[in-house]
Amino acid sequence: MTPPGRRLRVLIDAVDLAQPPTGLGVYATELAAALARTGDVDVHTAFPAPGPAGTSPFPLPDRHRQLWRQAVLPRRLLAAGIDVYHGTEFAAPLLCRVPRVVTVHDVAFLSRPRAYTLRARAHYRALLATGLRAERIIVPSRHVAGALASATGTDRAKIRVVPEAPPPGMEVAARERVTATLRGLGVERPYLLCVGFADRRKRVVDVVRALALLEGPQRPSLLVAGEDREGVQAALEREARRLGVSDRVRFTGYFTGDLAALYGGALALVYPSLDEGFGLPPLEAMACGTPVIASDIPALRETAGEAAMFVPVRSPAAIADRARSLLADPAVAAGWRARGLARSATYSWERASRETLEVYRELAR
Repeated sequence: MTPPGRRLRVLIDAVDLAQPPTGLGVYATELAAALARTGDVDVHTAFPAPGPAGTSPFPLPDRHRQLWRQAVLPRRLLAAGIDVYHGTEFAAPLLCRVPRVVTVHDVAFLSRPRAYTLRARAHYRALLATGLRAERIIVPSRHVAGALASATGTDRAKIRVVPEAPPPGMEVAARERVTATLRGLGVERPYLLCVGFADRRKRVVDVVRALALLEGPQRPSLLVAGEDREGVQAALEREARRLGVSDRVRFTGYFTGDLAALYGGALALVYPSLDEGFGLPPLEAMACGTPVIASDIPALRETAGEAAMFVPVRSPAAIADRARSLLADPAVAAGWRARGLARSATYSWERASRETLEVYRELAR
């Protein structure tokens, strides 16, 4: 229990996150920043890079991060007077007198194991085995809550659903920003955009195949942004060559430029993933006024509501049909842009921080 008159002290543990940060890194950073802005909690961060403004750095291990988390961190939490520990990537100390919260972003490594290497599956299973011992588990959607309980037998009573949100800066970009960004990349409109393709379950290959079905004077190109961690790009390039659309497919790698402008210039974000825990890129695109074509799976339905154009999984023809409708009628595109902006406005990191803080307070009472 937090002593009367003292603010809650929380450690956000993100020592495992890759640099530069991707989805999980964005989550940890934006949550810590939003919690600090509330003024109701002292936020300490164990990050591989400096934490956001208003947070305090926590001493990090030089190496052996998992051993540090299990053998060293519990004592340091007590010594620092930390009231709640929050592991943002599945894991938590096993033997710990400080109440623990973990975030489980998805359980695709359990439901679709073939989409992961043996090493990746073993890594995530080991982390999750520690995280399941936490007193509370935060998930980003009802879909993940049900999948986690079903796959692991976790008591639903300790699972809390806290939706994530687009990061600051995801907004409708001025025409000049869009023009400058596309000029810098040498990209012309119209183009379809895919963001994030680190594993094959993202099914960017279906967008490449849809591209081959989109001919005519307004035929779009495809821009793929993201870090290639599993050699997916080479497979996509082979498929593009086979279909004769190599000249219409571009890869940006990890994009460090004006992402809002990249979204804003696109005909649509296409997100044909087989499995998701939440689906942040569709929300980012909506916040930037970009129509979204997404696979019809539970998590994306939950996140996007009626603001996305849903297509069956593994359906290049359906993706092509949706793209044609946007090319054929500007009013159709404008309608989807308006729906997306309204939907994305219902999510915020302020909301996420308030709901997360309530979870902390449950444990610190």
